[in-house]
Amino acid sequence: MSLFAQNNITPSSLAQVFEGVRFRFASELDLQNGIEQLLQQRKISYAREQALTAKDRPDFIIDGGIALEVKIQGSLAQALRQINRYTKHPDISSIVVIGSPSWVGQIPLTVGSKPVTSIRITESLL
Repeated sequence: MSLFAQNNITPSSLAQVFEGVRFRFASELDLQNGIEQLLQQRKISYAREQALTAKDRPDFIIDGGIALEVKIQGSLAQALRQINRYTKHPDISSIVVIGSPSWVGQIPLTVGSKPVTSIRITESLL
C-alpha cells in the first residue's frame, strides 16, 4: 500500500498550477516557502521534506506520490543522480523538478522508467 494518498493531481496538472506564478526568492528555502504557500492556497495536499530513505528526502511529496524537487543551483548531473534515487522508491509515481538553472529544461522526460516533468523559473522578483 502506498504511503501517499491518491488524488487527482498529475504532473501536468501540477505544472499548470505554476503557470504564470512569479516567486520572490533569494535562496532555495525562499523558493520552497513560496511553493508551499501556493500549494496551500490551491489546497493541494503535500508532505514537506519527508524521508524516503536515510539519504533521500524530496522537497515535497504531493499526494499520489509525486516528488517535487526544487533547484536553484547545482549541476544537471547532481540533479539526475538525485532524481534517479527517487525513482527507485515504490511509492514515488513521478517527479517534478522546478527551478531556475538553465539545465532544468534538459532533464529527460523519463528517468528510471518514471515520468519527469521540469518547470523552469526564469526570474525572481528580488
